[in-house]
Amino acid sequence: AYISNVADWLEQNNASSAKPRILIYDASPRSASAQGVVGKNIIAALERQGFPIRVADRQELPQLSDSQLEAYSQVWLLFGNTAQHLSESELSAVGAMVKGGRSMLIVTGPQADAPWDPAAANRLASRFGVEFSGTVKNREELPATTGSYFLQRTSALLGKVLKFFRKA
Repeated sequence: AYISNVADWLEQNNASSAKPRILIYDASPRSASAQGVVGKNIIAALERQGFPIRVADRQELPQLSDSQLEAYSQVWLLFGNTAQHLSESELSAVGAMVKGGRSMLIVTGPQADAPWDPAAANRLASRFGVEFSGTVKNREELPATTGSYFLQRTSALLGKVLKFFRKA
């Protein structure tokens, strides 16, 4: 459900006239790695939500281009331990896609306790004012915080204060 929510949010917040369609692209040089990272259940869930999915890697699509990206409303770029840097023309193609109103998701992090260097992901992310550094280790589920409780309480308190001053 979480991944489906991400896809929905990205789709709702883009200005693309393209039909909902996601390219999941692994920048690693090895074959079929994106399929392994994403998994068949996630792909099936996204397709049930109405998102046709294409999973590709550097062997299938050695070079991303404008013409390859034009069919997608979203591109999800996976940068694992062995990810290769995107070329200048690939960076330009992804940048043009985003500038044209379509969505991008950058996923990076270590895999299987191997050394991780976020440089490949940061080469793209930095063009959008984002930089990856460090990692967080989580269990199977992300822990929830009490932040939403405090925000809700603050909102209620602020509402009472505003009502008080309107009456004064």
